[in-house]
Amino acid sequence: MKHWKETTGKDVKITQFHGGSGKQALEVVNGLEADVVTLALEYDVNIVRDAGLIENG
Repeated sequence: MKHWKETTGKDVKITQFHGGSGKQALEVVNGLEADVVTLALEYDVNIVRDAGLIENG
């Protein structure tokens, strides 16, 4: 994080959210801001994709 701050001048904020894959998918669809989401099931990925938050592929 120090390198990022020195390089970009921006702070890094890491917030962890632990829960089941389905709960995480629904939280993101309902407005939880996330740069990275790790989902266990294709069904949950599809929920996020169908909400227009990720592209196919």
